[in-house]
Amino acid sequence: MTDNRKTRTYGEPMPLHSQRATYDGFRSVRLLNDDIGLATTTYSYKLSYDEVEEAAERIALMWNLHLGESVEELRHRYLDTPSPQPNVATLEKALKDARALLSADYGTDGRVVGVSHEMDGLRRMVGILDAALATTEGKDNG
Repeated sequence: MTDNRKTRTYGEPMPLHSQRATYDGFRSVRLLNDDIGLATTTYSYKLSYDEVEEAAERIALMWNLHLGESVEELRHRYLDTPSPQPNVATLEKALKDARALLSADYGTDGRVVGVSHEMDGLRRMVGILDAALATTEGKDNG
C-alpha cells in the first residue's frame, strides 16, 4: 500500500504556507481551496466547548495572518531576533516629544489644573508625563 503522505501535496509555486485556512465554525481548521483538514481542537477535552471553538478560530486567524511566510521566516522573525530595548535617552526623548504636544496650567500646589485640549484623561496624562520627566532629568544616561 502506498502512503500518499510521503509526497508533498503543495509545492512551488503555491507551497502550503501560501494556502488560505478557514474555520468551520466549530472545532476544525481546513485549507480553503481544497477542503483539506489542517487542524482540530476536537481532542482538547480539558477545554470548554466555547474554548475549543475559540482555539480553532484563533488557529485559522493566525495561519492567515502569516500567509505566505515559511516556518523558517516565522522562526527568524519571532525566535531568532531579540527585541530591541530602548535606552533611557530614547525614552526621555519620547516623553519630551509627547509633553511638547500638551499645554498645562498649574495651581499654586503644583498640580495640573487645566489643559489646552478638551479630551478626557489629558489632565492625568500631563501629570504622568511631568512626573516621568522629573525622574529622568539630570540623570546620567550613559
